[in-house]
Amino acid sequence: MIMSHFTNNKNNCDCSSNATADVVTTLRGFRRRQNQYYNRPSMFQFLQEQQEQEHTADTTELYWESWRRQMLAWQFSLAKACDFHTDTIEVAMSVVDRFVAVQQQLLHQATRYQLACMASFYIAVKVHQSQCLTPEQIQTLSAGRFKASDIETMEIEILQTIQW
Repeated sequence: MIMSHFTNNKNNCDCSSNATADVVTTLRGFRRRQNQYYNRPSMFQFLQEQQEQEHTADTTELYWESWRRQMLAWQFSLAKACDFHTDTIEVAMSVVDRFVAVQQQLLHQATRYQLACMASFYIAVKVHQSQCLTPEQIQTLSAGRFKASDIETMEIEILQTIQW
């Protein structure tokens, strides 16, 4: 599988237990700081509330733009916390944009759009960073909303859809 190739290939990313522990520690610290300083609903609550609202043709684009901004902010925050290059975010959003161009129903599905953005970031990190994130770390970052298997399944769906 594509995922096992990157996870097991030491030349593409450093997935040693020390590197993984460092990433987890960094992400936990980032999450504590975020919870301490930002007194607003989480991105996940925001997206869920948006999904539960009725979508009309006029408001779909506005919702999608808002979701995209939220996911970009999340990716920039995570990239800063992990010391990832911003090019990784550009690659991730390019991947998700190409995926949405084919899977246009995602414009009406906040949860699946969020999952696609997270999986695209996971893909971009594996390809462009020396340190990788695991599906379990993405699961933790999603506050348990998505399982590791959801991330891996979406990764495969994205890569097959965009023929990458």
